[in-house]
Amino acid sequence: MAKTKKKQPEDARNLWLPKARISESELNAIKSKAQKAKLSVSEYQRKMCLSGKVIVQTNTTDIALISQLLSIGNNLNQLTKSVHIRGLAIQDQTRLQDGLDLLTDVLYGLNNDR
Repeated sequence: MAKTKKKQPEDARNLWLPKARISESELNAIKSKAQKAKLSVSEYQRKMCLSGKVIVQTNTTDIALISQLLSIGNNLNQLTKSVHIRGLAIQDQTRLQDGLDLLTDVLYGLNNDR
């Protein structure tokens, strides 16, 4: 009589992820976090891999672009403050509109690049 293989449920945990290289301090930190969460290290790793957050580092181009956007925002803020203090002059209104147009162009350019 031939042995029949027992059918495993679809969600059975019978596969392994490749090993990861970590330092002893990283392992201790992972174990500590798993213990605080009252989970096994394996369960903690699964939950972090499936639903944890990963912060993506931006490259230097993004940092330069963000710096430019902050400068534009600062200029617009100064113009707005000036308008509130002195009243809206035609010259200020034109400069403000130019700044808004530039900011719009930059932001639409960002959306088209991605």
